[in-house]
Amino acid sequence: MLSEKTLAVTRLELYRRVWNTPVRTLAKEFGLSDVGLAKICEKHHIPRPPVGHWVRVQHGRETEQAPLLEIHDPRLEMVTIAVRPKVVEALTQEIGPDVRAMLIPVPITVEADRPISHALVVRTKKMLAHPRKDDRGLLLPKEGKGLAHIRVSETALPRALRILDVLFRALNGRKIAITWDSSADANLYVTVLGEPVAFGISESIERIPHTLTAEEEARKKRSGYSYFPQWDYKPTGELGITISGVPYDSKVRQTWSDGIKQRLENCLGAFVAGLHLAALAMKKHREVCERRDREWEEERRWREAERQRRAEFDRKAKIISEAADACHRSNRIEDFGVALRKMSESTNLAESERRDLRRLGKWAKGYAQRLDPINRFEELVAGFKGEEEED
Repeated sequence: MLSEKTLAVTRLELYRRVWNTPVRTLAKEFGLSDVGLAKICEKHHIPRPPVGHWVRVQHGRETEQAPLLEIHDPRLEMVTIAVRPKVVEALTQEIGPDVRAMLIPVPITVEADRPISHALVVRTKKMLAHPRKDDRGLLLPKEGKGLAHIRVSETALPRALRILDVLFRALNGRKIAITWDSSADANLYVTVLGEPVAFGISESIERIPHTLTAEEEARKKRSGYSYFPQWDYKPTGELGITISGVPYDSKVRQTWSDGIKQRLENCLGAFVAGLHLAALAMKKHREVCERRDREWEEERRWREAERQRRAEFDRKAKIISEAADACHRSNRIEDFGVALRKMSESTNLAESERRDLRRLGKWAKGYAQRLDPINRFEELVAGFKGEEEED
C-alpha cells in the first residue's frame, strides 16, 4: 500500500493545465491513470481536448478550445486529487543509505564460454539431465512436479543455466542467501532485506493453430470425427525472469525479458536491484496486512466482550425480573392469607369452617414466605453475581 498526499487546485487551474498538457502526461504528474484524471474532469465539468487535438497542435494547425462553463454547485470549484508518490520514492522513505545503494543497478556480465560452477545451478542441470517434457515442450525433472526457478525448452537450457550461474554468483557476492532444500518439490528463493523472495527464469511460448498430421488426417477420414487439439505450442527461445509474490498494487516491476533491442543477460543488474525493491514492497505489504489483522482481532475481541456484556446484563435482568415477579406474587398470596384469617373470625360460620379457613390462611402465609426472594437473599445475591464475579 502506497501512502497518498492530496493536492488541491481550483477548477479553473485544472482546466488550464488540461488544455496546456496532454492528459496522459498530466496524469503521470499526479500519479494517476489518464482514465482516473478524465473521471475527475468529468465530475467537475471540465472539458477535455478531443481526440487528435495534440496531433494538430504538433503540426501547427489551429485548434478550438472548449470553454469552461459556469456551474451552480460551489463544492465543485475546488478539485482535490489524491497524489500517489512514485514507487521508489514511496518504498524508500525510511531506508538507510546502504539499502538505497542496493537499488542502483550494477552491470553483471554473462560470459558464453564460462563453465557452470555454482552448486545450485549444477544441481539444476543434473535434475534436467534426463528430463520429461510438458505439453508445451518445456523441460520437467524426472521426479517432482517441476523446477519453479527454471521453465525452458531443451534448446534454451544451456543459455538459461549460464544466466542463473552468473546471477547466483552475483547474489552471493552481495551476501544474499539462496535457499533450496533437498526435497523433490522444494522451491528456490532468496532472502533479501529479511524477506523471502522467489523468482524464476522461463521461456515464452508461441501458440499457433494446430495443423493435422498425416496420421490425424487418415484417422479423421476413417472415423468421420475425432478430437484434435486446437493449438500447437512452440518455444520461442526468448527468455524472461520474473519475481513472484509482489503485491499487485505496489506497481513494482516484476519481469525482465528479451526484447527487440535488449537481451536478458543485459538486465541482470536491474533485476538484482528489482529484487530489493520487491522485498521492500513485500515487507510494506506484510506490515499493512499484519496491522490490519491486529485491528480485525482487536475489533473481534471488542465485539466478543460487548456480546458477553450484553449477555451478562440480560442474565442479571432476568434474575431481577423473576425476583420482582416472585415478590409481587408473594405479597398477593400473603394478602390472600390475611383475608382468609379475617374471614375465619366471622361468627356466622361453623367452627369447622373457621378452622378450615385458619388452616388455609396459615398455609398461604407459609407459601408466601417461601416465594418471597427477600427470605432467600443469599441465594438471590449469589445467582446475581455469577460464578466468575468477585465479591
